[in-house]
Amino acid sequence: MIRVIKKSTPPEILQTKAEKLRIKALKECKKHKFYSRYYGHPSVKKKLLEIYCNKCAYCESSISEGAPLQVEHYRPKKNLMEDMNHPGYYWLAYEWTNLLLSCPSCNRSKSNSFPIMGERVKSPQNDHKEWNINSESFISEKPLLFNPEFDNLEKQFKFYIDGSIAGEEKNRRSEETIRICILNRENLRAARKEEIETFISELLDIEHKIYVILNYLRNKNDLTRDNFQIVIELEFNPLFQKLMKAMQKEHKYSCLWRYIFNNFKGFIIKQFSKKEYQDMVYYAFNRYFSNKKIDME
Repeated sequence: MIRVIKKSTPPEILQTKAEKLRIKALKECKKHKFYSRYYGHPSVKKKLLEIYCNKCAYCESSISEGAPLQVEHYRPKKNLMEDMNHPGYYWLAYEWTNLLLSCPSCNRSKSNSFPIMGERVKSPQNDHKEWNINSESFISEKPLLFNPEFDNLEKQFKFYIDGSIAGEEKNRRSEETIRICILNRENLRAARKEEIETFISELLDIEHKIYVILNYLRNKNDLTRDNFQIVIELEFNPLFQKLMKAMQKEHKYSCLWRYIFNNFKGFIIKQFSKKEYQDMVYYAFNRYFSNKKIDME
C-alpha cells in the first residue's frame, strides 16, 4: 500500500445523476437500495484506474495479472461489522472521496469491517463538506484501516524474506490494515516472495560472472581501479535500474520495493555468504544511487 493523490473533482456522473440518489439515500437511510451502476460506473472506474495505476489500493496487485479490480467503499455503506446498530455510512455510497479501487480478495476480506479508535459518526453530517474523508468529523473517528488517499504510509510496513508483511514498530493501524485485508494471504505472500527471490537470484548470477571477469583482469595484471568500476557498473547498474523502476507508483508491490531500497543492507546484502561480495554489492548500490533523485510520489 502506498500513498496516492486523488484530484478533488469527481467524475461527472457522481455530480449529476448520483446527486439525486444521495438525496434519496438521506430519506431512506439504511433501507436505501444502492445503485452500483452509478458509483461503479465505467467513468468512475476509469478515473480510479488512472489514480491507482491499475493496482489494488490495498495489496497493489496489478490488473495486468488478471485481477478484475472493483470500486470499493472505504467506509462501508451498510451492515457495519463492528456495530450492528449502526446503519452503515449509507450517505457516502456515492461520495467520491469514499471510493477506492480494490481487488476481489481485498474487497471480500475487508467486507463491511471498519474498526475505529474514536467516536463513530452515526448519521449524516449537516454540512456536506463534512462528508469528505479529510473532514474533522471523520478524522476524529480515528480509523484503524489506512486510507492510501489520506494517510502518510511512509515507513508503516515492513517485509520479510518470505514475502510476509508486518506493521512497523508494532503499529496498531498497520497491523489492523494487514488483518482486515488479509495482506498475508498465501497467494499474495508467495507473489511477493517470488519478486524478492528473483531479485536475489539475479544478484547471485552477477556474483559468478563478476568473479570470472575480475579474475581474468587480475591474471592479465589489468585490474585497475578504473577497470574495477567499469565492471561494477556494467554488471550491477541494469539491475539497480530495475529496482528504481520497481519503486515507482506504477509498479506492482512498489511498497515492498521501497522497503527493500530503504533497508537494502539489512534485507538484501545479508543474503550473500561472502563478505567480499556483500561489500561489492553495497558499494555498487551506493555508487549507483548516490546521485539519483528517488521519486516516491
